[in-house]
Order: sequence, then structure tokens, then C-alpha cells
Amino acid sequence: MKDPWGRLIARPETSEPLPAEALVFEPRAIYDKAICGTVMADGVRVAAYDREAICHALVDEGLTADEAYEWISYNTEGAYLGPSTPVVLPLDRETDSVEVAMKLFAQFVGGTVAEA
Repeated sequence: MKDPWGRLIARPETSEPLPAEALVFEPRAIYDKAICGTVMADGVRVAAYDREAICHALVDEGLTADEAYEWISYNTEGAYLGPSTPVVLPLDRETDSVEVAMKLFAQFVGGTVAEA
């Protein structure tokens, strides 16, 4: 599948450590709580964030839920920082599965999950 910037996203990994060169959202005290693993994006391992966990972290910082979702949409999901840009996944709260989130993400961006 491809993300909004055209990068091929494949192979969700929850056990892989975040590479040192991977970009992360700042401030880390807020966003690190929402890291759910890594994915391959055009051959580069990038951080994968749980959209709902980002929202909860922003609400904990004083935003309303609506403000948090608007912030995520514009400033987080809408940010492209180059090939190492993190991916925000809409995790399924029932299973909390990155694989399920990848399928939901594929539907969101109109693609299919690529096998790598």
C-alpha cells in the first residue's frame, strides 16, 4: 500500500527497535507514548504511531478530543519530513493489532497491503 506521499508501506514490525536515523514526532515526552512499532516505507524502516494514543496523549496535555484530532490531522499526519517520515496508523482498538491497522490504513489511502 502507499501512504499519502506515495511511499510503499509494507511489513509492520512491532518487535524491531527504532533505527537511530528514524525521525520521530516532537515533543517526545508526548509522542513516544504512541509509538507502536515500525514499518518499511520505500525500503526505509520508519516509526509507526497509534493515532488514538496520540490523541489521548494530546488530551492529557489539555486539548479537547476535537482539538487533538484536528492537530493530528493537520500537524502530524499532514507532515512530510522526507523518506524517514513516521507513519500514523488507525489502530483497531479491539485487537490492538498493527496488522489490522495496516489493513485499515490501506483502505484509508486506497491501496492494499504489500507483501515484502
